[in-house]
Amino acid sequence: MKKWIALLLLLSLLLSGCVLGRERFQEPVTFYYPRAHKTAEQLDNFFTEGAIGEETREAVGHRQDLTYLLTMYLTGPLKEGLTSPYPVTTQLNQVQQDGNNLTVILTVKSHRTTSLDLTLGSACLAKTCMALTQLDTVQIQILELDGDPLFSSSFNEHNLLLEDGFPAPADSTDKTQ
Repeated sequence: MKKWIALLLLLSLLLSGCVLGRERFQEPVTFYYPRAHKTAEQLDNFFTEGAIGEETREAVGHRQDLTYLLTMYLTGPLKEGLTSPYPVTTQLNQVQQDGNNLTVILTVKSHRTTSLDLTLGSACLAKTCMALTQLDTVQIQILELDGDPLFSSSFNEHNLLLEDGFPAPADSTDKTQ
């Protein structure tokens, strides 16, 4: 009897148009953020699932407006387990496309982050930009409030490691044994 009731409830959910565990987006965009790693569970996810996580957001009416999307990106992730790569005071200064290259210039009011954090954060931003624009190269420049350069790096699909993994083992030969 319990199985029949459960089946009827499931059937009524499906017929009512409810989607179990999935969000429906009209114009989804994917943002990439560093995984948080302050607690033991988050640290475990950081090493098992990778340093970069993704979050899908709705972009109805703004799918082609890169400035809007990057401003939304800088507000930080909504998904638990991800963290913002830049301080809250970070501002989008300029977005410029030249052929297949995109330059994003940010200004930070406080830079208490390490160069490793800036590199990981900029890799996440570059990966986000590549996903949004399908461009080959993204250059991220971070300036201090007075205009002095704090960080600059260029990313493309060849120098941006998208997955953690080990290189394939070399074939063993008589010389290597």
